[in-house]
Amino acid sequence: MLLISDIALFILSFSSMLQEPSYHRQHLIDPAQCIRCNTCLESCPESAIQFDGANYIVDATICNDCGICKPDCPTGAIDNYRLVPREAPYSLADQSDWEALPEQGPLADGVAPDIVHEAGPGPQISVAPWSATRATTMLFPPAKPVVAKIKSNLRLTAEDAENDIRHIVLDFGEQPHGLLEGQTLAVVPPGSGTSGQPHHLRNYSVASTRHGETAGSNDVAFTVKRVVEARDSGIYRGIASNYLCDARPGDPVQCVGPFGNAFLLPLHPGAKLLMICVGTGVAPFRSFIQHRQRHPQPAAGPWILLYGGRSPQEMAYHDELGLLPAAEVDVRFAYSRLPEHPKTYVHDLLLHAGQEVASLLDDTETYIYICGLRAMEDGVMSAFETICTSSQKNWTELRKAMQEQGRLHIETY
Repeated sequence: MLLISDIALFILSFSSMLQEPSYHRQHLIDPAQCIRCNTCLESCPESAIQFDGANYIVDATICNDCGICKPDCPTGAIDNYRLVPREAPYSLADQSDWEALPEQGPLADGVAPDIVHEAGPGPQISVAPWSATRATTMLFPPAKPVVAKIKSNLRLTAEDAENDIRHIVLDFGEQPHGLLEGQTLAVVPPGSGTSGQPHHLRNYSVASTRHGETAGSNDVAFTVKRVVEARDSGIYRGIASNYLCDARPGDPVQCVGPFGNAFLLPLHPGAKLLMICVGTGVAPFRSFIQHRQRHPQPAAGPWILLYGGRSPQEMAYHDELGLLPAAEVDVRFAYSRLPEHPKTYVHDLLLHAGQEVASLLDDTETYIYICGLRAMEDGVMSAFETICTSSQKNWTELRKAMQEQGRLHIETY
């Protein structure tokens, strides 16, 4: 009789287990943290992320939690999970209505909620250089933005240039901003969209040093490109970029942040920098260079800047950077639309300097920074692959090692 009772108890227990829901760790994006920079949507290889005009939402039927979307997110909004019944995940419609992530719901007995916070597999996320100053982040959260004032608004590109790129300086008055070279700050455009919701935040890289655009001041410089695009629905004008480009001295600007704790400047003299950029991706490198100019170090390592654009008239800070002595920063330009000159891109500059780059890759004091449009990234990575193959190196292994050591940083958008 004892054996029969044991079997009966086992059957009852097993039946109970079958009735409990099977849980799934669903990847979600926190709309309260998200600044709508679009990097997650562009980086997802499965097209599992969508933007519905209000929120970035994740299709649970497609997402495989590969983690490729995580490294580029400047706020951490991408790195969120909830444990949900496998047969009833949060739908796209659910996520579209959220202003913040819902709390973790109750779970069946024996299911540990701790796994909600486990990191997904994903690629290695780069870390800050060992000598970089520790970064302050989210000093001004979305619920409590800081108000700065426009100090100056200078057009950097020629008046007849296709792109209107501005150097905009914000004065923070008595409020310390805590921004470091390589960090970003989000701007809150005034007003609301057609849905009545506030406009989305727009993130901008700092183009000045921690000590201000003007030495000893409490201001911050941005590099802003006015966005005006022809689309099927008509002419699209970027809300934040046009707001900033049209702003006048004295106008108030609400800001959220700072963001970023990895794309930071190494502060030991032996550091050798290879900086690669296109377009407004030059902004953080201007902040790096400005810091070096104000704080020269004896026996400082060489710095190289590869900067691509259509023509000198279309490139922010072109003349300013072109005047730098090569011993301070070796600046090399790539022009893709210069009359009577072959089209040249930053990856062409890399390949042209193949032996020099290979030597830098052999040096553990070399730090590589890449910033700008995502379209440039494939060409740059391919160039590194070619250079490494020619010098009997494995770029895949080297890239991973450099990221783990805080010596390779990529910010593309």
